[in-house]
Amino acid sequence: MSAPLRQDFDPAVGDIVEYEIFETGTAPGGWAVAQVQARFDALWQLRWPEQGPSGEVLMPRSRLRPCSSREGNVAGVLQKEEVMVDPLYVRWLDSSHAAIAFRRVECLAVGLQTGDARCAPSDLLKVHGSNKKEAKVIAVGTKKAVQRAKMLIPSILQNQEKAKRFEEAQHTRNKALAERQAKKIGEADPRRKAVEGFFKEEFTLRQSAVGRFIGKSGANIQALQKEHGVRILVEDAEDPDVKRVFVLGPKEEAVHAVRDLAEVVEHRLTLEKGRKSWALGRNGTVAGRVQTASGLTNIRFDDPNYTLVFEGTRPACELARHLYDAHLTYFDTFRGFDETMEDLVARLRKQGELRECIWPPPVISAKGRGKGRPRPPEGRSVSPAAERKAPERKMRWNM
Repeated sequence: MSAPLRQDFDPAVGDIVEYEIFETGTAPGGWAVAQVQARFDALWQLRWPEQGPSGEVLMPRSRLRPCSSREGNVAGVLQKEEVMVDPLYVRWLDSSHAAIAFRRVECLAVGLQTGDARCAPSDLLKVHGSNKKEAKVIAVGTKKAVQRAKMLIPSILQNQEKAKRFEEAQHTRNKALAERQAKKIGEADPRRKAVEGFFKEEFTLRQSAVGRFIGKSGANIQALQKEHGVRILVEDAEDPDVKRVFVLGPKEEAVHAVRDLAEVVEHRLTLEKGRKSWALGRNGTVAGRVQTASGLTNIRFDDPNYTLVFEGTRPACELARHLYDAHLTYFDTFRGFDETMEDLVARLRKQGELRECIWPPPVISAKGRGKGRPRPPEGRSVSPAAERKAPERKMRWNM
């Protein structure tokens, strides 16, 4: 915060004054000492004597005040200290854990003895890490705050070393536990009705879906086992058209997830009367696009029940249902367009302004020479040469 402006404060050339420094992301705000070199209207040119001609700055009077004799607080000169650290901390210096640790140093160094990294920010000290050229911690602030921070930084790094060793030991234990559990799963028989300490799911797959589930050389099954930490077994069933699949794992949600990703189920979506063509699309184009986008095995229409039948995994059926919900919401809108156009055509034909019009328009095929060209009514013909000479004749036959 700027000091109250004194109307009688008018520094002259050669005077020692203090000027305000705003807070930044890497340095706190405060006041620094400089010498007045010149004055230009409402600006004073200041210089730090120890830095030579390069250390100059222009300041308005609102950011100047008389030099104070106090040191070690906000009125003193800001200091900078660098603490070199082990190169092993290079990656840690840029982490969020390092930012929290430096924040705690700032709180403790300015006398906030709570050690809570969420305490209010201080304008007396800024501590941050740097690993551009070499690993180091930089503290910028008042004299007392920097001195306290310099004493606290080594203890913070020492605690970080302990935390790092603990994380490494925990990772080793978790890895060993996972290996023992995988071995135990491998030795267990998923075909048993109950396996102590494990959850089990059993379902069937049609022969047509087994190959995609297993993958080339068992790649899909191996990926599922590794990702979810389960064991999958596929064997023959009494029905030669299906296979039995067993899933065994220590976590119930993982076993259920594998079943959802593998089992082919059937889901039905009931349609309102008159929406079959809109749902399937011309020549089944809409159904084909939904099947491709969702990953379904098949989509078919059940005429007696007037329903769409989805066949695929549970996530695929759910995605297909959402896609169809979005598609069907536009049925009324486009039906309104058709009704409006049909009404307009009928009115024009009644008034004699339209001799012939086909609505909806026929499908124009691009296959074959000349098959996509509109044809005039019976008894009239227009040659391609005439069409090129008089383009306006193209639509004369239907008006």
